[in-house]
Amino acid sequence: MKKRSASMNSPESRFLEEMEDKEQYSGLWIAISGAKVVASGKNIGDVYAKAAKYTKGKAPLLVAIPDKDEEQTLIL
Repeated sequence: MKKRSASMNSPESRFLEEMEDKEQYSGLWIAISGAKVVASGKNIGDVYAKAAKYTKGKAPLLVAIPDKDEEQTLIL
């Protein structure tokens, strides 16, 4: 069984951790709600606005997916 860190307990975080097709979002921001990518794009503001319409008050998880040659930057 895969051990999870304490910070990765939300459904959104688990979905991101287990997501297999991240390459299709290379270089983009994604918004995750539940176990689904609800918006994606180059501009974080636009992605958040699209996601907010879908999530109706629940804050989505926003993540920048790095280009294939870059490492992901995490801000904790």
